[in-house]
Amino acid sequence: MKIKKILCICLAFIILSFPVNLFAKEEIQVILEQPAKLSAKAGEDLYYYIDVNLPENYETIYKSFVVTVLTDKNLSVEDISLRGAQREKGKIDLKTSSVKNNTQYLTTLSVNDLGYLKGVKNLKVGIKTRVKSNVSNVENFKNSIIVTSVNNDGKENTDQKNFQSQTKVEDGSIKVETIYTDSDFVVGTTNPMAKIDISTKEKIGQGFSDKDGNFKINIPRQGENTSINILATWNENKVEKKANAKALVVVREKSLDKDLLLSEENEKNKKDPQDVNMKKNKNLGDLENLQILVNAGKNLNPQDASRENFAKIKALVATGEYLLVKTDKNPEEINKISNDLLETIKFFRKPYMNGVSKNEFKGYAPMTRAQAAAVFALLSNKTMPSGDYSDFKDVSQEMWYADAVAYVEKNGIMAGYKDSTFKPNKKLTRAEFAQIVMNFKKLNQISDKTFSDVKEDHWAYNAINSVAKWGFMSGRSDKKFAPDQGIKREEVASVINRMEGRRPDRAFIDKFSENPFKDVKKSNWAYYEILEATGK
Repeated sequence: MKIKKILCICLAFIILSFPVNLFAKEEIQVILEQPAKLSAKAGEDLYYYIDVNLPENYETIYKSFVVTVLTDKNLSVEDISLRGAQREKGKIDLKTSSVKNNTQYLTTLSVNDLGYLKGVKNLKVGIKTRVKSNVSNVENFKNSIIVTSVNNDGKENTDQKNFQSQTKVEDGSIKVETIYTDSDFVVGTTNPMAKIDISTKEKIGQGFSDKDGNFKINIPRQGENTSINILATWNENKVEKKANAKALVVVREKSLDKDLLLSEENEKNKKDPQDVNMKKNKNLGDLENLQILVNAGKNLNPQDASRENFAKIKALVATGEYLLVKTDKNPEEINKISNDLLETIKFFRKPYMNGVSKNEFKGYAPMTRAQAAAVFALLSNKTMPSGDYSDFKDVSQEMWYADAVAYVEKNGIMAGYKDSTFKPNKKLTRAEFAQIVMNFKKLNQISDKTFSDVKEDHWAYNAINSVAKWGFMSGRSDKKFAPDQGIKREEVASVINRMEGRRPDRAFIDKFSENPFKDVKKSNWAYYEILEATGK
């Protein structure tokens, strides 16, 4: 059975229409057209259209397909229509049903016999919705689409497409990826070298776009339906230009998981709900594990992944999502995709730090310059470099860190001292680490004063302000950076995780990681940061 599935969250604010092709040319294409509304009020009607485009000779490829739309909890479905084909019971069906205790609506187009389409390649489903009476003004609706197709040769395949919200503005544009309640970053694109300010009722983040216009700015996690403003400013011919975008924080889509499955099973079997709960609890552990793995796969940030590996994790996540909503669950399928996801996630969670011994990490210990050289050489080169020779008189080629020191010097990540020494065992200060991060990330110099204890004539003034503005490092207090204090190994792990976009997935670590370090307790603030950095 060949399965084509899309699970997407469609954000309908400040958008006139949102036609996005979801599949390649020879595959079924599904497009969601959204209403031209900035906001909506209770009782207002909104019209959605689902365009289904079939490929040439689709009768020779597919046996049947189903398009299912789960509308937002704030919308009721008042009417549905089908253009392009006549409904035939059991052959071409279009229906709406309520789920999740009548709080949401499913609209389903089922084409069980493609012969009844009579060669038609374009179908259009109209869904008339109404904003529920108990809803105040809203700016955002979340609608999920699942497309399932069965082909004629029995092969299986899964594809996924995620939408991004986009706001057009007068001077330029900002594209912002969906911001979730568990997001630690705002990610998007705008004009190159623009200053980015992120705020709710107060400023929550600040940074800069790079030379290609890409930005990724750390923010504190926000609650559902929080309205976030993203303002970009830049100079063009000595004239200040601005672009502004607005995003609404949403919860990662969970509506098509356990609650919906339980509702469907109750309806299907018409048995006592307690009996159904007992039946599902036998497999609940497997489903919970799969849900954790799917979420962990979504949260991966494989910045340097090959195209093949990136596609692999996306496909596995999509397959896992399909199994979570599939009516007839096969334990072997669940076990297989869970194992595949686990191995792939472990592949992407490659360690860049090690313990000082097999069972000790010593997160409270100061970071040395040799240790920092090894970490950043590994991050930059992807493997530990070899064959590089250092000219520092205090770095013997026999030492474990010699190749790493030579590499970071050659690549401008770290430098030595005027007396031709590197001082590998010297404790690293916070100012020195800020300079290393700036060199590694090639950050632009920022001269805006941030901390009262870092004067303009301080040698690391620009580096400290830059890493603070980018959200990689913060002060010991609101106004003091403490540049001359040492930086601990656990602090290094936390900073690099933020710098590399490796947000520890707590649920995944709790379930699938093994902590070998007897000195890293779960009560430690850096527990998850350390296990992420070491790939445990």
